[in-house]
Amino acid sequence: MAVLRIPVELQQMYDSDPEVFLRDIANFPQETVLRYFKSVKNIYKSVKRSITNPFDFDTHEFSKDFKCDGPYSRYLHFDLSLGGDLCAFSMAHAPSFVEVNRLEQGNLVSYKLPYICVDFVGIMLVGAKEEVWLPRIPEIVSELSDRGFPISLITFDRFQSAYIMQLLKDEGYLTDILSIDRTSHKVLIDMSIKDNPIKRESTKGNYLAAMASLRDAVLQERIEIPYHKAVRIKTAESQFEVEAKAAQYYPDKKKVDHGSGGTIDLLQAVAGAVFNVECNERSFVVDDDLLRKAGDTFYSRLYSGFKETEDFGRGGSTHESYLG
Repeated sequence: MAVLRIPVELQQMYDSDPEVFLRDIANFPQETVLRYFKSVKNIYKSVKRSITNPFDFDTHEFSKDFKCDGPYSRYLHFDLSLGGDLCAFSMAHAPSFVEVNRLEQGNLVSYKLPYICVDFVGIMLVGAKEEVWLPRIPEIVSELSDRGFPISLITFDRFQSAYIMQLLKDEGYLTDILSIDRTSHKVLIDMSIKDNPIKRESTKGNYLAAMASLRDAVLQERIEIPYHKAVRIKTAESQFEVEAKAAQYYPDKKKVDHGSGGTIDLLQAVAGAVFNVECNERSFVVDDDLLRKAGDTFYSRLYSGFKETEDFGRGGSTHESYLG
């Protein structure tokens, strides 16, 4: 029986995703594995039971003490269910960056990747004919701004949300469409574009880009999600844990989906917020105070000069572009 000895510098990669490591690095042939999140342990680690989710799934209200605790830019994503009876959404930010090792073309490369804090996850359940969440969405965004959160970007998974997007644009927010099922592009904030500072950058056929960003954050243990209840079933697990454990990858369709009778609506909402963070926090910082507090992070190493500070959105989010 062959014994595989893993170099110390590659141990982190093996621990985070053994099956992919054996297939891609050790060249062991593997059968197609449909389970998308390979490590259940890491799924559980990503949900912090010491942190209570501030959004109530039943009342559709935030807790009174839910306030902004830092100047970091916030990124929102809304997912409207095909069934018409559920709206899932999430907001996230990156307070710091962590070092992650990757093997690329035989070389070990170190990256500074965002440590992602999910501020909250939200689910609104209603009857199929009662689309009461449609006017509630702009109210939620406005309330977050009133609570002090600097909202930089809001994305939606479906074109049916065009009316809501226009309402938010009229209020000064940056919004765009971001498909999680088929992620054809990244939504990037570009302050050099004066009228609508948003541009799209192709994922070059990587249609799983958004879901992969969430999976990698979970496997690399650089994400924390507040604990919340599951919906439609009685369990001590959170809805995120239930969906992540059941998420399956279909190679023929090149798509991540749920099993029979399941759902991945909340999973997609979190993936959208995480993807927005990872796409934009590589190019922007909030303010000089963040640099001083961050210490030895991606920000302090790469951002040595700034120009053209601009505000946008009711949240008063400020970005300063890097002098390349």
